[in-house]
Amino acid sequence: MPGAACVARPGRAAGAGEAQRIRTIDTVGVIDLIFMVTRWAAIIFGAVALIHAIRQRSDAFPAVGRLTKPVWIGIIAVALVLFFIMGALSFLGIIGVVAVGIYMADVRPKVDEIQGR
Repeated sequence: MPGAACVARPGRAAGAGEAQRIRTIDTVGVIDLIFMVTRWAAIIFGAVALIHAIRQRSDAFPAVGRLTKPVWIGIIAVALVLFFIMGALSFLGIIGVVAVGIYMADVRPKVDEIQGR
């Protein structure tokens, strides 16, 4: 009977093939969950960085010796698009995470400091 091997009968133990199939499905579910969580974490991280960059004065960026405001907004916006399309754990997504991380760890504190925040 088709599909009968996929369902364990009451009172009988599941076969080795069936247990392997269930374990594979569970592992795939966990991996998908990890990818989804990292994608949404990167999207939130990038959105916070983009909002911060938009709200700052344009003259603050060159004053701290960094790229200009439009360049940083462009870099972060491209990273956000990559997060939506490809996720955070793709090759380009990782480059986007690094770019947003550089902004948040290096540029943001110096821009805030020069503006007295």
